[in-house]
Amino acid sequence: MADTDGSRIQLLYRSKTAPEQLTIKGLKSIRDETPVTVTGVLQPKQMSKQEIARGEQSHEVVLEKVEVLNTPTHIPVKDFNDDFALSHRYLYWRVPENLQALRLRSRVASLCRGVLEKNNFLEVETPLLFKSTPEGAREFLVPTRSNGLAYSLPQSPQQYKQILMASGVGRYYQIARCFRDEDLRADRQPEFTQLDLEMSYVKQEDVIRIIEDILRTLWKEVLDVDIGKVPRLTYAEAMRKYGSDKPDLRYELEVKSVTELMPSELLDCEAPVVEAVLIKDGAKLPEVARGELLRHEQFPTLDSTGRGSINEFLGAGEEDLVILTRRASRLTGGSTAAGRARTAAIEAMTTAGLCEPSNKFSFCWIVDFPLFTPSTDNAAEPGQGGTLGLSSTHHPFTAPVVMDRTQLTEMVKQDPLSIKGQHYDIVCNGVELGGGSIRIHDAVLQRTILTDYLGIPSGRLVQFSHLIAALSAGCPPHGGIALGFDRLIAMLHGTTSIRDVIAFPKNSAGRDMLVGSPSPLDNERLKDYHLRLRAKSDGEGKA
Repeated sequence: MADTDGSRIQLLYRSKTAPEQLTIKGLKSIRDETPVTVTGVLQPKQMSKQEIARGEQSHEVVLEKVEVLNTPTHIPVKDFNDDFALSHRYLYWRVPENLQALRLRSRVASLCRGVLEKNNFLEVETPLLFKSTPEGAREFLVPTRSNGLAYSLPQSPQQYKQILMASGVGRYYQIARCFRDEDLRADRQPEFTQLDLEMSYVKQEDVIRIIEDILRTLWKEVLDVDIGKVPRLTYAEAMRKYGSDKPDLRYELEVKSVTELMPSELLDCEAPVVEAVLIKDGAKLPEVARGELLRHEQFPTLDSTGRGSINEFLGAGEEDLVILTRRASRLTGGSTAAGRARTAAIEAMTTAGLCEPSNKFSFCWIVDFPLFTPSTDNAAEPGQGGTLGLSSTHHPFTAPVVMDRTQLTEMVKQDPLSIKGQHYDIVCNGVELGGGSIRIHDAVLQRTILTDYLGIPSGRLVQFSHLIAALSAGCPPHGGIALGFDRLIAMLHGTTSIRDVIAFPKNSAGRDMLVGSPSPLDNERLKDYHLRLRAKSDGEGKA
């Protein structure tokens, strides 16, 4: 018999002492997973070595009465495919090994609260019905019965927590629900959870210290692992050495520049930097895996003489594989072609057994991000709504390293992409666990960045009027960070999918297969919200 806490106890049936109504036949008719109440006598149990090793209960119950509370109609399932696990979540969580994820989630939340409350943080809930503001990702809108008015579900509590800093709340945190209507690639969810915090009168070092305190506590209490000193890399250093702003430091494989060794006729003026990834024993990979890796090669026509000098420079042997890629001189975005080749090489080598998979945890901080990045024309992402070709790398409330407005304006005129932001990310094993920044607390500077540097039209600037008003009221310097709580739990639990640690997750199409949401609406229902369904055109299919 299993209890709701996961513990199991052996029931003992003795025909000589059992009541007449308690028969072997009756007991055998009770299906697995049937909820029952049991009455009996608790007594010590003779334990075998195997039972002791399994951690089984040292007592047993001599049955006197069993009452069936509900007869299940579902056949219990132990092996779940993805769809069944999502559509029958009430069966999935009955498996004790699966339920450990929710127990871990609860424990981690408690440990985080303990560290933050020890450091005088105040837990404050912020609203879920917010307003639409151009922060980058597409929002979920909530229509109202007031014609033309709608709420927006928050992408994060960013603006509310900054307003709390202007309100005299010196240290804030919450385990916050967040929403983004984006493509559900890379194991994302449309609604997710953040461990969100903000502090006034702080510098970057203060925020980093708090987060490291939380991470040290979690890894020690949950895994009995000491994470050690957490190194720091600048964005430029991480991108040059590892080709990624979230490098996996468990593996020493580094990207090397070989531009000087390349024939000039093969160089591209728009992407003049040539980088190499040396994969030791890469030639031993299976043909299919090697072929996949070679898809990253961008200089297939380089002759043996040219490759020979590069191989000599890298120290490559006959059994090694060298991938050559190109990039622009300016580092932008989250990865380079060489970085993507590095990641693919690590995966291929570990899968093929040519490289030992690492079970250690390698943390690092990435700092000194560029404040701005070039805007993209990706129609799937609405962006921040600027018209000057720039977007904020983190978000438009991140403070620049140079806070002097005159000096900053001159830098924007000369080279805006060279401006550094006070933005920091915490990374573990190639996974970004969280990111934050020191914020702009000067209302004039905040308005200048929004209008003069990003080019957000005045009509959209009014959407930030509440935040600018709060900053104008004498808001102190402040900064914060948010950790992806689902991703954090997944890493501690040893799974690569955040669905495994979320009670009721959505599938890759954003559907809750358990309850069938989102559900269809008709015009009669939408009429209360002053909306109606648009008939599909011929190109879109039938209405």
